[in-house]
Amino acid sequence: MDKKIKILHVIPNLRKGGAERLVLSIFNRFKQLDYVEAKLVIFENANDYSFLCDGLDITVIPSKVVPSITKKWDIDTAAFDKFVKEFNPDIIHTHLLETEWVARINPLPGAAYISHMHSEQYGMFDNFTLATLFSKKKLIDFIDKRKLLKMYDRMDNKFISISSFITEYFEERFPQKFKNNIYTIYNSIEYGRFKNDSYTPPDASKTIKCVCVARLIYYKNQQFLIGVFKLLKEKGLNITLDIIGNGPDMEMLKQKIANAGLTDMVFLHGSINNVEDYLKNANIFTYSAIDGLFGISLLEALAAGLPFVALKGRADGDRLVDGVNGFIVEGEDTEQYVAKMLELINNPALAISMGKMNDALAKQHDIVAYTDDLINVYKKSIK
Repeated sequence: MDKKIKILHVIPNLRKGGAERLVLSIFNRFKQLDYVEAKLVIFENANDYSFLCDGLDITVIPSKVVPSITKKWDIDTAAFDKFVKEFNPDIIHTHLLETEWVARINPLPGAAYISHMHSEQYGMFDNFTLATLFSKKKLIDFIDKRKLLKMYDRMDNKFISISSFITEYFEERFPQKFKNNIYTIYNSIEYGRFKNDSYTPPDASKTIKCVCVARLIYYKNQQFLIGVFKLLKEKGLNITLDIIGNGPDMEMLKQKIANAGLTDMVFLHGSINNVEDYLKNANIFTYSAIDGLFGISLLEALAAGLPFVALKGRADGDRLVDGVNGFIVEGEDTEQYVAKMLELINNPALAISMGKMNDALAKQHDIVAYTDDLINVYKKSIK
């Protein structure tokens, strides 16, 4: 290309999380492309991924926009606006709700704006119903939604959704004119980092190693796994579970593990940098999230060739087939979950078959192909 594409991404911070991990995978790919000049702005000097940031252009600019329906908005974007004006990007790509306001309160003329929809944005975009009138939060959210939609309309905003579920969610809540501006690009990982050429299936004559990777927060639901592993222990299984991640549920989970008598079976490791080592040493990926299945953590497990047992959650059934990629359990049914665990443990050939299917699926979601799709959206969006 004759001219570099100038790209600015904005995310509140780089604490451990799927959106943050994806942004850094994108930027590590960007730095390999000679036709891209990319900068990343974060609002808070919090980075749990420093080991992934070598050679990346990251700037901390404390910024905020707090809308209000009763008083003057709390706006602190002067330094951010100055930075944007000086860089003069072709693309301004925002992640997570806080950045939507900051990046758009004083839009840069000529720039194309992209919103990355990693989730339902805390329900802020829900449609008006009678219940809205009887909930202060719902009413404020609805008013804020209308303000943000006006901003989107003014700049012909484009949207990237991480799944068909998220796409459908926003199609049902956005005005008709926005629907052609939504692009579905599923999550992605650096496939080579997690690929495992020596997967070992579970063997009931040895210790069976399970792993769960997710933030320790209520909707990731790790406490459900404590009940699962208590039942597995009662059945005499020689099995362990490594739980990787940090979050507000850490102390609660420690207590529940101790109360269940599982301190020799279930281990909390907190946040670690070498997640791939735990995945490559495991036999089964166990997942308990109720918010959705096909996220960054699961993709990393698929790349490691792991079969999985998981709860269905609310989304992502279009990418994973129950009984082919792993077992997907409806509802929080401990007995059924344990039954599926035992089916994998007693059928190593099935575990190997699932692992091969998962490796092939994860390869389709490598960051190289993902970034190609992303840049195609950018090219369509540049004014």
